[in-house]
Amino acid sequence: MASFRSHAATDPGHVRRRNEDAVFADDALGVYFVVDGMGGQNAGHVASQIASQTLKARLERKTGTPERRIREAIALANNAVYEDAQRNAEHAGMGCVLTVAVLENGVLHFGHVGDTRLYRIHNGEIRKLTQDHSPVGELEDSGQIGESEAMEHPRRNEVFRDAGSAMRDPDDEFFIQVGAEPAEADSAFLLCSDGLTDVVTQGRIREIVQQSAGNPGMVTGRLIDAANENSKDNVSAVYVEGQRFAADSTVQWRPPQPSGGLLRLSAVALVALLVGFVAAWMLRPGPRTIEVGPGGIASIAQALDKAHSGDTVHVAPGDYAEKIELKSGVTLVGEQAVLVAAPGAAEPVIVADGVSQARVEGLQIRSDGTYAVGIRVHDSSVDLARLRISHADKGVVFSGKSKGRLYASAFTANDIPVSVVDAASPVIEYLALDFNKAGIQWLSSKPQPQPEGAKQ
Repeated sequence: MASFRSHAATDPGHVRRRNEDAVFADDALGVYFVVDGMGGQNAGHVASQIASQTLKARLERKTGTPERRIREAIALANNAVYEDAQRNAEHAGMGCVLTVAVLENGVLHFGHVGDTRLYRIHNGEIRKLTQDHSPVGELEDSGQIGESEAMEHPRRNEVFRDAGSAMRDPDDEFFIQVGAEPAEADSAFLLCSDGLTDVVTQGRIREIVQQSAGNPGMVTGRLIDAANENSKDNVSAVYVEGQRFAADSTVQWRPPQPSGGLLRLSAVALVALLVGFVAAWMLRPGPRTIEVGPGGIASIAQALDKAHSGDTVHVAPGDYAEKIELKSGVTLVGEQAVLVAAPGAAEPVIVADGVSQARVEGLQIRSDGTYAVGIRVHDSSVDLARLRISHADKGVVFSGKSKGRLYASAFTANDIPVSVVDAASPVIEYLALDFNKAGIQWLSSKPQPQPEGAKQ
């Protein structure tokens, strides 16, 4: 199977003060995306950040087919942006356009909404895989106008399909364009925002890619530099390159080959090393998804006990009355899964103590009466996303030297929704706070850190 390497880059450009784009590339996951925020009284950057975090959270879980994961990720991102805009008047009207790709088993699967783009470069040719969901894009894709006319058209920045303007289902017709392309070792792919394609032609993009093949960081840097010569927009590029693409695109210098016994000895040694490496690679424990609920393990605690770093514990819908202790490197996720705390419970429902790189996503924590703490994070680095916590004395407590992130979560009818004490310094953003007795309590000796994307 071909291996790929990538680079993601985004730049605010020379005109706009704020970068409303977001990019992501992870070769180990095989996940890549570009998001371009828009609208909502300068809240486009909020939309792109919410969408980016939600996409990443869903695509990190390898449950379902690639197309299903992509559809669910885009729908979840859409709905998260929409819900935030409904709660915050200053974000009204915000949205984003996006292109997502998942590389798996020699195939690049993609999902797309709006006028960001995905290109495939292969055998010296460049081909656009996505359709622009815009008036000008339709004219160009149908051949009614040429590329140069589209780049100069006064309506080139209009779109009629976006993420965030209405609630969506993963299977909504006329919302997400999906597709799949072979991902050969001699091919490359480019995801980009219209800040690039509005000013740099496909031919010039192909030239830059082929001239800098073998160095993904140079490819994205040169593409952004080319756009910034004329662009008035943010510019983003995510470049993904197969292991043989550079060799097939450029003339490579090859060192002289050794001869005789040295060559034979080196070949024997090389084969032995390769056999040992392949054996070790095949025997390594891979990431697993451990199911909790009907057909799976009975309790969340039992599943976590069996989990290793890199595993995901997926909790089926239902009510679960148990105390949870997180483990390093393990993701705990559940849609419509509710942790039910006993009224007046003295201990936190979820505890992280000395844990690193753990994640909790999508769970609800509630009780019929008031309980002490929903989640306590102590001396740990944990990401908490899309949670709903209600009727707690304290919803989430970060203590000790804890770091990590809490975002896109809702707190209802708690005494204190979030408390940060000692020397903890988590990033906290995009929370919905309703009917709590107080706001976020920051008593830490560390100043609150800036969330990613806050500095322009």
